Amino acid sequence: MEINTRIIGGLLSAHILIYLDESFNQEYDESLLVVAIGIAKKILAAFDTPTGLPYERINLLNGIEQSQSTVVCIACATKFNLEFTWLSHLTDDPIYEQTARKAIRAIWDRRSKLNLFGSHIDVVSGEWIHPDCFLGGGIEGFVEYLLKTHISFSDEKEYGIMFKEIYQAVKLYMQKSDHQYASVNLESGATISSKQMFFDTIWPSIQVLSGNILEADQVWKHTARYLALSPFLPDTTSMPRQDNAETENEYLLQSETAESLWHLYAATKDESILEMVFELIDRLNMLTRTECGFASISNIVSLEKKDKTPLAFISKTLKYLYLILDQKNEFNVGNYIFNAEGHVFPAYDTFRTLFHPKSDDTSTADRTHKKVFSTTQSSHHDDKNDAFLAGIKLNICPIGG
Repeated sequence: MEINTRIIGGLLSAHILIYLDESFNQEYDESLLVVAIGIAKKILAAFDTPTGLPYERINLLNGIEQSQSTVVCIACATKFNLEFTWLSHLTDDPIYEQTARKAIRAIWDRRSKLNLFGSHIDVVSGEWIHPDCFLGGGIEGFVEYLLKTHISFSDEKEYGIMFKEIYQAVKLYMQKSDHQYASVNLESGATISSKQMFFDTIWPSIQVLSGNILEADQVWKHTARYLALSPFLPDTTSMPRQDNAETENEYLLQSETAESLWHLYAATKDESILEMVFELIDRLNMLTRTECGFASISNIVSLEKKDKTPLAFISKTLKYLYLILDQKNEFNVGNYIFNAEGHVFPAYDTFRTLFHPKSDDTSTADRTHKKVFSTTQSSHHDDKNDAFLAGIKLNICPIGG
């Protein structure tokens, strides 16, 4: 249900950024927040299931249609907590955060004894439909949002604990030789497939956010070896790559590689990463540019173009490449978290969840917040450096090596 990360996330991000800019907020009528609330209220109906997990799709006019499948992918079911926690923070209405947290806990409670998860689940029965656990397009989106919400709100502990346990399970059961990751059975940990998906390239970004910079760099170097053999990464390929490897040869201008390069360069200032960025920009210009813009590649061998430019190319790929080349940009030097669609959310120590887990006995009154933000607020513990590195420097996300 990308309406949350794309539309609600964009509306909330713009609303918040307006309040952080004194030249705009005096005349702003909060109309963006009003629209975001209206959409969020409509999609709350998707969570009205026995498990609390949402249907994958909802008709904004008519609600859940009778023909709607009850099967949802794990990322689709769980990538609400960042935006919905912000909605509760801005409106003083706990329903949004509670709804997202209930869905997260529903998935968490169905983890295997290995702390692994399937890729698809039935929202009515709560049974795993596909027992394969993999990163890109699978649990990656789930753990990304656990970590980013944990960083974004200074009192959020539960998601951080979940992230740490899942991360350790990924290393133990899914990480294979040479820092490659396989698809495994959630119950046994046995390898199901050694194919590597393009979306796996987001993993170094998550590793940097969690403090595992050395390991992120090692994973990226494995990816760089693919790029030495091909102008772009295909959607899927075997690992290690072989000349006769079975592949899905599309390249849809995805952002995952650019996002990981952005995080890695900010964390290491490694000149070889910057060289790879320039090389990637050259390849995009020479091989995907058209008269009207940029086109996806239907086959990375023949370099045949498709008549399609994905939205993510503009909202994420170009954005991350630009930020790598502008290190003094506010979104590099300030404290910010980017959601799954590249929308910006600030991370300050005054931002707290509206209703925290019951184990926290802090009074409810201490958890509500003003809608208007001060431009002089402190970032986490007065750290005023790299936005996405706040968790590393302040031990907010002590995942370990």
